[in-house]
Parts: sequence; C-alpha cells; structure tokens
Amino acid sequence: MGIMGNRGAARLAWAAGLAWSLSACGQTVSVLLYQGQQVGSVGQVTTIDNLAVNDSGHWIVEVDTNNPVTTADSMMVMDGVVYLREDQSLAAPTGATIGFFDSVNLNASGHSGWNFELRNTVPSDQGLYFDTTLVLRRGTISTASGFSPNTPYLAFSEAAINDSNQILVCARVDDPGIPNTTNFAMVRVDYNAAAGMYSEVVLSKQGELVPELGGGITDFATARETMAISNNGDAVFVALVGNYGGVFRANGSGRWTLAADGGASPIPGRSWRSMAAGSVDLNNAGDWVLCGTLEGDFATAAIIVKNNQKVVQQGDAPPGIPPPPGGGAWRLTSFGSSVYKPVQVSDRGEVLWFGDWDDPSTFWDTALFVNETPILRKGQAFGEVPVLSIASGQDSFAMSPNGRFVIAEVTLGGGAVPLNAAVLIDRASCYVNCDGSTQLPVLNVNDFICFLNTYGAGNTYANCDSSTVAPVLNVNDFTCFMNRYAAGCGWP
Repeated sequence: MGIMGNRGAARLAWAAGLAWSLSACGQTVSVLLYQGQQVGSVGQVTTIDNLAVNDSGHWIVEVDTNNPVTTADSMMVMDGVVYLREDQSLAAPTGATIGFFDSVNLNASGHSGWNFELRNTVPSDQGLYFDTTLVLRRGTISTASGFSPNTPYLAFSEAAINDSNQILVCARVDDPGIPNTTNFAMVRVDYNAAAGMYSEVVLSKQGELVPELGGGITDFATARETMAISNNGDAVFVALVGNYGGVFRANGSGRWTLAADGGASPIPGRSWRSMAAGSVDLNNAGDWVLCGTLEGDFATAAIIVKNNQKVVQQGDAPPGIPPPPGGGAWRLTSFGSSVYKPVQVSDRGEVLWFGDWDDPSTFWDTALFVNETPILRKGQAFGEVPVLSIASGQDSFAMSPNGRFVIAEVTLGGGAVPLNAAVLIDRASCYVNCDGSTQLPVLNVNDFICFLNTYGAGNTYANCDSSTVAPVLNVNDFTCFMNRYAAGCGWP
C-alpha cells in the first residue's frame, strides 16, 4: 500500500468490518474505513472527513483519496460502497458535475440533503439536492411567504435533513424588502419525493429583532454543529447580532431564544458569552443540547447543557475515568479542538460529547462519552490495534437519532505509521439481548451486570429515582430494569 508497513496493512485489512467488545455489556466497535484502504476504483483513502449514521446503522463517510486527478479524488462512501464522487455528472442542471461536498447527513430512509457546489456551468452554480435530485438552484425565485416577492436564492450553506424529508438550509438571498443586497436566512424546504415537489418555510431571517441582544439578526453560523432539525420540522440554530450571538429555536410559527450573550445560564451568577461559537442539537422528543461558554472563571467556562440544565462543565472530573493513582481527581479541560465543538442528543435524551482532561500522560487523556459513560477512550486497544487519538473538531463524530450507533473519526496504530480511520460503535447490547428474534429475549447474567455497571456510574437515564448521584440499588430499581427489558428485543 505504500503508506504503511505490510504487517500494519494486514492488521487493518483484517480489522475492517470486524467488531470487538468494548465493555462488559457487549458494546462493540467496527472499523469501517481506514487510510490506505482501496475503495472502488477511485483510489486509496488518504483522509477521513465528514460522516453520519442513521437508526439502522447505515453510514456514510466523506473521504479524500490518492487519485492523481485532484478534481475527482473525493467521494462519499455509503456502507462500504462508493455512492458519490467529486466531478460526478448530475441529471440537473444540464452538464453539471459535483464540484465539492458540504454537508453530510443521512435520515432513517437513507436519504440525504446536500449542498453541492457545481462545475461545468456558466455562470458558476450551486444547488440544494435531495440525494442527487435538484431541489433549489442558485437564482431560483423563492415562493416562501416569509420573503418579499421576487426574492432569488444567491447561495446555500450547511444543510440538514430529517425523516420527513424536510431540509434545513442556511441560505443567502436578495430580498427586496431587506436593506443590503445580501441577506441571510434559515429556510426549511419540505420535499415531497413522490411528487418531486417542494415548499419553503422561512424560519428566521436577517433583520429580525432579538431584544436580548438589542438589535436585528445580521448573520447565521454555518457549520453542521450550529443547526439541527427534528422530525416535526422544528429547528435550532446559532444566529448573530453584530459581534454577539445566541441560540434560537423556530418552527415557522415563531422563534424563541434558548440562550444569548449576557443572558442567565444554569450556573447561578454566571451569564453566557461568545454564543456566536455555540454548538447545538435537537432531538425528536423536543430536547435540545448546547455547548457554550460562560462569563467568569476561564478554567470552568465551557459547559454542556440539555434543556438549560447542566450536563457537564469544564473543571468537573471526567465521569467513569479512574482517578489519579495518588488520589484526587482529574479535571476536564476541553470539549473539543474546534470553534464549534460537536455535541448531540439522542431521542432517548442521551448526550454525546468529547472530553479532554488534565492527565499528564497524554496517551489516555481523551474520550467520547454518552452522558456519564465513556464509550471510546484514547489508548484503548482492539487486539493489536490501539486508538492513538479521537478527533474532536467539526464533523468528527455523530450519533444516530435513536442513540444506538456512534460513528467517529480516530487515529489507529498497529502499523508503520498512524492511520486515519472511521469506526462505528454499536451500543445495542448494553441494554437488551438482541438475538434477531421477534420474541422477548431471555434474561441473562450479562444483561443485569450491564445494568449494574450503568447504574453504578450514576447515569440519570438508568436511574429510576432520577437523582444525579450514584444511587442505592433496591427492588424498585430491579423492577425498572425488568420493565425496560420486557419492552422486547431492539433499541428501546
């Protein structure tokens, strides 16, 4: 393969697609793609970029390759097969090919909402697509009642799709009713795939007054981590008023402020700041999650909240991580390496986040967590293949809406050089004994051990009395476990 030793190549070739146990309750991890792997006829993978996974475990990953034609070396790999490729021809507009990919998403039916920059069009063009079907093209006149008549679309930024085939997109328009020639808006495009038709709903736009920030919206943050849409069409997003920012929720009937610079946070006496760099997510149960920054003590400034209640804060001890050998506790120092730090909430209310703590041995000092449980830790090894690092920047990990699957970008060892890779964590067997049958599963010791381990970690979602400290196990808790188990085989 050229970029790694033969022994390392053999290990990773053997590893791809196989799964290892990660915990006592059977959580597994699978290597999906790795640097140096040949995918189709395009070339060998050089880097892992954006990624997504849905409730069924179907996944999609954007990769770069060593293809010598640099204008055709990127591709989307879905479930191990080349799905889309840079410079691939599209049915519309005539003659257009894919210039580059922007958003990466995948709904429960396997559909995606894309923002493609296009090539081979005059003038240069851009389009919003449902899979490979053109929905909106640069220059299209909007029919949304939220815009003035004859408002054209000028550009599209990040996009997100829900299971109802509604696509949330940050758009640039030229609304005659708004001063300036460039206006920004958050638009929901409701696409009817069967009829090939769509409608548009303006959720928020430039100029709308935000009383908490003393002015009108001037811009929207455009990153995957700054916008999300639920199956009922509600959206959350980050918007700016000059140099100040806030997190908002909208559904076409109204807009609500969830958090804004200078506003009260869940921590008494500390207000929000720098919300223009906030990261958000929204689940189908209506829960929202935010990674933001507080005024005051820098060492405890970063915080993750769900529904305006603290989940974890910089300076806390990393949950589920053994303390220092000499006593005391490690302290969390960061929730990611980029401006927009990935954070997601499942429909079960579980929060996926990345944590870095102050262990001087940097071989062990980061992990991915779901609530208070580490699900993948730096330094962890699968046979002869260790995890050397876990990516924590934009687009570096994602969770399926039901919370069962987590896909992540990592660096693996085991060869002559470290290898970039995408891995899939399947958490299903940590809750039920899924043997593929339609009958209720048979209770076994491993299942209850898993419950005890989860319970002992103090996880609120496993704690029947809803306390936030490690609870005392009693007969009511076992009844809670049995009721959950009796729901049947599958992800509850």
